[in-house]
Amino acid sequence: MNITAFRLAQLDDADAIVALVNTAYHPAEDSGAWTHESDFVIGSRTDKASLLKLFAKDDSLVLLGLHDETIIACVHVEISADHAHIGMLAVNPRWQNAGLGKQMLAAAENYAHSHFMVRQFMLIVIALRHELIAFYQRRGYQKTEVMIDYATLCGDTCDAKIADLKFTVLEKSL
Repeated sequence: MNITAFRLAQLDDADAIVALVNTAYHPAEDSGAWTHESDFVIGSRTDKASLLKLFAKDDSLVLLGLHDETIIACVHVEISADHAHIGMLAVNPRWQNAGLGKQMLAAAENYAHSHFMVRQFMLIVIALRHELIAFYQRRGYQKTEVMIDYATLCGDTCDAKIADLKFTVLEKSL
């Protein structure tokens, strides 16, 4: 499976994006997904109301990866002053471990750089997701010393299974 096209998400894509993100972050046990947060949190990763808030923000977009016309991956990009925050990177679990996450991350960085001239990228990952942190490090991201309490950023859609769960901040410069 390959990404055959990228495009910006529209409001009518919201339901498909919510389903994709929640399936990627909390897949069925037999899905073959290589990384997820099901061991650390309970609940949905996002909901339609939260996604619509991202759509309504200035300098915020969701980039979609398509195979033909089917949405198989997405990533959220939000521009802030001198950097781009990249988040909600999700690939359909059936096609994880096929390089699509790398393609989506690169597309997000390229889009942010070419459209907003940013050269700094930041993302936030649950600190216990070592395999995901290693994925980002292989793409040039470096861990910072910044740690954020999970409850500070989680919102109302999910709860931590582990006491004192933290996020770690990673950064990359072009």
